[in-house]
Amino acid sequence: MSRLIGVYLTTVLLLIATPLAAVVATSIAVSPEAIEQGRVALTPACPRKQAGLPCNTCGLTRSFTAIPRGRLVDAWSYNRAGLPLYGATWAALIASIAAARRVHHATQLLAHKDTSPPSEVG
Repeated sequence: MSRLIGVYLTTVLLLIATPLAAVVATSIAVSPEAIEQGRVALTPACPRKQAGLPCNTCGLTRSFTAIPRGRLVDAWSYNRAGLPLYGATWAALIASIAAARRVHHATQLLAHKDTSPPSEVG
C-alpha cells in the first residue's frame, strides 16, 4: 500500500466515523423528554406523519436517546428498529475507527521502511 492510498483510506474511514460519532454523542446528550417537550426541535418535521401516513423512521431519535439511559422498553416503544440500529451504529463507529487506525499504522510502517537505510548482510 502506498502512503497516498493509506492517507486516502484513513481519511475516508474517519469521514465515515464522524457522522456516526455525532449520532452517538447526540443520543447521549439529548433526552427523549427534551424532544417530546419541544426543547430540542427535530427538523424538518416528518411529512408522512403530517399527512397521517405511517412512517418507519418516526420515533428513532427518541429511541436512540432512550437507550443510553437504560430505558430499553421505552426505546422499543418509540421505534422497534431503534435497538438493533443503535447497536449497528456503535459497531460501525468502532469498526471504522479501528480500521482507520490499522491503515494509519500500516502506512506509518511502510513510510518508515521506505526511509530506513538498507541493512548490510555480513
